[in-house]
Parts: sequence; structure tokens; C-alpha cells
Amino acid sequence: MLKSGIIAVGLLAASQAVATTTVSTFDFTSSSNFSSRSSGDGNVYEISQGSLDLDISAFADTGNNGEVETAEVSSNNHGLLVYNQDNNDGHYIDNGNQRDMLFFDFNKSVALTQLNIGYASNDSDMVVIGFSSIPSFVPNSTWGDVANAITAGTHVIFELLDGGTGWQSFNTGGFESQYWLVGAYNKYFGSSRYEGATDKIKLAGIMTSHEETSTTPPVEANAPASLGLMAAALVFMWNRRRVQK
Repeated sequence: MLKSGIIAVGLLAASQAVATTTVSTFDFTSSSNFSSRSSGDGNVYEISQGSLDLDISAFADTGNNGEVETAEVSSNNHGLLVYNQDNNDGHYIDNGNQRDMLFFDFNKSVALTQLNIGYASNDSDMVVIGFSSIPSFVPNSTWGDVANAITAGTHVIFELLDGGTGWQSFNTGGFESQYWLVGAYNKYFGSSRYEGATDKIKLAGIMTSHEETSTTPPVEANAPASLGLMAAALVFMWNRRRVQK
């Protein structure tokens, strides 16, 4: 048993699993960064960064009695914006007449940690919600219904208040999710006092982090060194048996 153990150690080094934190930055200011840019209400923008794939869609409470409906996500050199189904809607993510929200659907869980505000007008309060499971948009739901349907402990809400333009940091605890709602401040996920002034922004980019695990393959040891180790072990065992006799 001793000899076979030495042979195994000498010939093969064990594989190792290594976890690394990957930080990804998504730039929404150039149309060439998107792999797909369909148009119209309910459209989806697709963008990738490394191993991450992100689908972006838009919603707003433009229906009767404030019901949430699909909207159109679009972009310009300032970043992402929303055209909702209100004909008087401006080209922002705003909460003027209705509350616009972007829905981020990643292919794996990430910690959304920063937003880059490319343009702000009037006010720039925002809200970000991360979900442990995909939120439900059932027919005739309002933003209030969506907020009330969220089970305690399955989501986290971040408020970004009066940040202006540029990068805004949050989520220092590193909450991770595949599903995120990002929009102009929405009182149903926070406080009505921050909707006093209309918030109008364009989203130039986001930053995320997530852990990736890689496995290093076993490495074959140098053959002469392995044979030398085996020979030394055999001599040691032979000498030990002579002494015992």
C-alpha cells in the first residue's frame, strides 16, 4: 500500500477548483454593442459581455387604471430610454405621466452594483429591484400589484436619490439575481415623497460582478523524478526490513 501510494503521488498532481470574481461593464451608448435591436412595444435588446448574456425589455403603467403594459426599449448616444404606449411620452426613462421600468434578464445570477446615468433632466431619482425568482406580470396588474405580490425575503430594493449623471454605486452587500427591474423612481417600491419632481434619465451602462469557478487539469509529474522517488522509497523499505531482522 505504501509503494502504490508513493507511485500515485509521484506520477499525478491533483486537479484544483479555483473561484474568481468577474467584473463586467455593459455600454448602452452605441448601437453596435447590441447583438439584436428589434423595435416596437414588447421588443427586446440583446447584449453580451464575456460569458454574460443580457436581454432588456421595457414596461410602463400606461393601461386603464394604471395597468402595466409592454413598452419599447430604445437607445441613443446617451444610453437606454423607453417609449411607452402613451402618445405624449418623452424619450427618457421617466415617471412623468407613467412609470417606466427596464427589465434585465441575465443568463446567470449577477450582483448589479453600479449604474451609469448618461443623461438626467429635472431630477434623477431611481429605484433598482433584484428578485430571487422572475417577477409575475399577470394581466391587468398595476405596479402596486407587482410590488404586493413579491414575497418577503425574495427581493431587495435599492434607492438612488439625486445622483445626477455618471456612475452611481449601490448593492455593497453583493445581492445576486438573474432578474432586475431598473427605472425612474417608482413609489410602489419605495416612498411617494420621491415622486414629487419628475425623474427623467437615460441609462448609459451598468456594472456587474459574479463568481466563476474553473478547474485546473491534473499535471503529469516528470517521469525521471517519479522513478527516483520510487527507487528511494524501495531502498528505504529494504533497509528498514534489514534493521528489523
